[in-house]
Amino acid sequence: MRRSFIIPTIFLVIFLLIFPLMLSRLSCQIVNVESLRKQTDTTGFAGGIEFNGTFLDNDKVIYTLQVLPHVQYKWDRDLLLVIGDYKLTKSDDVAFEDAAFLHFRHNHEFTDLFRWESFTQIQHNKVTKLDYRILLGTGPRLKLIGQEKFRMYLGIIPMYQYERIQDEEGTIEDNFRLSNYLSFTFLLSEQALLYSTSYFQPVWNTWKDYRFYNEQKLEVKLIGNLHLTVSSVYTWDNQPPEGAPPRTLQIKTGLLYSF
Repeated sequence: MRRSFIIPTIFLVIFLLIFPLMLSRLSCQIVNVESLRKQTDTTGFAGGIEFNGTFLDNDKVIYTLQVLPHVQYKWDRDLLLVIGDYKLTKSDDVAFEDAAFLHFRHNHEFTDLFRWESFTQIQHNKVTKLDYRILLGTGPRLKLIGQEKFRMYLGIIPMYQYERIQDEEGTIEDNFRLSNYLSFTFLLSEQALLYSTSYFQPVWNTWKDYRFYNEQKLEVKLIGNLHLTVSSVYTWDNQPPEGAPPRTLQIKTGLLYSF
């Protein structure tokens, strides 16, 4: 087995063994992987840890503190990316430690234009009455524009979804969805970077059953490896679980330490 494969494999095993100890439950509906990728041609590790404060309006006003670690390893034409998320959510005097996800993605570059990526994710979300959801997907990723200051990517990834709803019956649902995304990255200056990502995830044979996600994220360098982040996140589930809100809107500000 090649050393270039052994190193990221060992790293991944260690990460997957240690990080879940933080997670008593697993959350979030759609993960914006694009804003967490590090654009680099150098072999080795890169990543960061982000701390956010969130304002959420979905019929109730909820305040959230979020910790978002992410690590990637790049070698040859391959990239491994692992993302975790842990949240403390508070509404009035009630606190919920029931929000986290774990996401793993592999990306292989065939040409400068064409890449193939595969991912798996497990999540839980009490607000949307999702007990747990497991995703498995694979598909093409296209670099439409690759300029120094502006990049655009398109992904069309079929995925399998298995989930259990928090209701009296413990309803189980499974289906195939398309996870389509369009992502922009703008280098505004040496200190400022803007991300814009939209996901559209319809059920394979029932396009009226879909989820939509859009995030605008501004990252500004403060000093050294420390950055200020400001984000707006909008999600819409066209057919949410019964009793769950279809719309969520988040305004987040935070600090990111990257390496």
